[in-house]
Amino acid sequence: DDAGLLEFAWDNGTDTKVVGAQIYSEIQSITGGSESNRLRFYNRMSGSLNEMMRFSNNGIEINAFEANIDTKISGDVTDGLFWVDASEDAIGIGGQPSTDVERLHIKGAGTSKMVVIEYTRTPTHRRTGTT
Repeated sequence: DDAGLLEFAWDNGTDTKVVGAQIYSEIQSITGGSESNRLRFYNRMSGSLNEMMRFSNNGIEINAFEANIDTKISGDVTDGLFWVDASEDAIGIGGQPSTDVERLHIKGAGTSKMVVIEYTRTPTHRRTGTT
């Protein structure tokens, strides 16, 4: 069920009204005490409205319909600190991934530790017996 729709529109170059963006709210559950909603964001690109992002009980989804839409998150200093290249199905950390990288490309300046993988194991039980 629809809960609400907010549209942003303007006149294009031929004086035709165009909806350029939408925020759409959809009810997922009306059960008392566990009500939930899905919020979807649409943007017009190349003449079509495309769902760019949604918030729901399942979490935050970006590019849920697997369109060729890149995603970039910048840091305070680094532009493109985290980059998803949709056409290459690859992720870059520290910049856009190279086209010759299958999934993950990590870039850095080499002035400090670039990657740290840490694992702490807390034993929860002991094995007994022989093998």
